Amino acid sequence: MKKNNLRQSFPRFLPLIFGVGISGLLLTSCSSELGITKRPDVTVNYLSQPSPETLNLLLSQYRSAVRNNDDNPIPGLHADYAILLIKAGKNEEAKKQFNEEIKLFPESQKYVEFLKNTLQK
Repeated sequence: MKKNNLRQSFPRFLPLIFGVGISGLLLTSCSSELGITKRPDVTVNYLSQPSPETLNLLLSQYRSAVRNNDDNPIPGLHADYAILLIKAGKNEEAKKQFNEEIKLFPESQKYVEFLKNTLQK
């Protein structure tokens, strides 16, 4: 008799089990699809000047991320890297990164131009 009760209640839990499994699969695939795992762990603070050690660490992380960004470009990655380059005094290299951001994401042109003009003064 206990087996019948279990068999009768199992179909009620099936949609819940299925839903949880699908949700986990979607979350995992979406995060890798968006390139979340490729973006550097540290974000760029546009207003502050990091210490030289922090700046070098950020530059190396972003340089690596930009090099590995060909398959699935991440919006804003080249612009963030350009901002770090400006903070390091590498304005010509920063211009190239800003232009790459515009090339990959033309809809960001106005914002990137704003960043370029504001930060390179």
